[in-house]
Amino acid sequence: MRLCKSCGFATDGDATECPYCGDVTVVAARAKPRVSAYNDKRIDEKSAFVEYADLMDDDTLYRAAAVKLGGASDDVERREAAELLSALAFRGHCDGMFKLSEYLLSLDPPDEKTAVAWLKIAADAGHAPSKIKLRMLGTKAAVDSPLIISDGDGDFVARVRAALPSIITICSEFNGKGGKNTCSSGSGFIIEGGYVITNAHVVTAKPKSITARFEPSIDDKAYNLIPLIIDVDCDIAVLRFTGLKNDRVSAQTNLSLRAGEPEYGEDVYTVGNPLGLGLSVSRGVISCPCRETDYPRGVTHVVQTDISPNPGNSGGALLDVHNNVVGMITYHPEKAQGGIAMCVPTDYIIDLLNELK
Repeated sequence: MRLCKSCGFATDGDATECPYCGDVTVVAARAKPRVSAYNDKRIDEKSAFVEYADLMDDDTLYRAAAVKLGGASDDVERREAAELLSALAFRGHCDGMFKLSEYLLSLDPPDEKTAVAWLKIAADAGHAPSKIKLRMLGTKAAVDSPLIISDGDGDFVARVRAALPSIITICSEFNGKGGKNTCSSGSGFIIEGGYVITNAHVVTAKPKSITARFEPSIDDKAYNLIPLIIDVDCDIAVLRFTGLKNDRVSAQTNLSLRAGEPEYGEDVYTVGNPLGLGLSVSRGVISCPCRETDYPRGVTHVVQTDISPNPGNSGGALLDVHNNVVGMITYHPEKAQGGIAMCVPTDYIIDLLNELK
């Protein structure tokens, strides 16, 4: 099996060019040797599920992990199952988080701290078995932290952690002045259906290429994005991933758009890429839910927040206490000294998606 490093497409045979995107960076998909903590020896023969876990869908990995745990005859089988569950957990798969926590609790000694951390993330996402397990454990972490995030209070760190798999940094290459190759960077987010949303000015009207990166703890690879709609008037771009990555992203649980105006004083936050430094969290409130504007020219009103944006925050999701998107960070007024950010309301994004569909 060979794997395209650009789009993630997997193909059999000895092809040196990707049949999906045409890229020539196609290499043999060999996995690195793994070391078992059980016997501290190199394992040369391993399950194909472990070797090609990145190329498989969530359901296949989960079934394989469950089978390995159910019929495991030694620690190697159990560790292989744990590797598959860990991959699922970092994709945001709640059942995978729950099974991984059960494995961690079965160790001698049990790793209760890590198990509880995964259970809390799954519980915050509404996973009922994880809520019940937390109550059964009766740990301080389970008692002190609410299982369902409520308005104004809830575990902010857990909310950010849950949103991270749907947050990306974006780099776009385009022809600048004199035809010179120029790059711009910003933020973006993934919504239901696998669509990637960002500002049109982040990717520009005629991009040559668009690259996405996740927070390194989620995924340390770069992926290509292709534009579906670039609406310069509303400053909205709708993109998608290519190849197998698009299928994986579309299948996972992503952010939801919240229609309608938010309320004065609502707690909100954003995760963006200020100054190209990488993902950074900023927190604030809704300063004004409906501020009249003439920029972007296709937008009549914007959502104002007191989050102070920097270049690179553009395209970032403005998230409420339930991790729903209420707007997209777009600009700050020219004379602003901080504490003012204007966001395109989600209603404009929804209208554009309806047009696409």
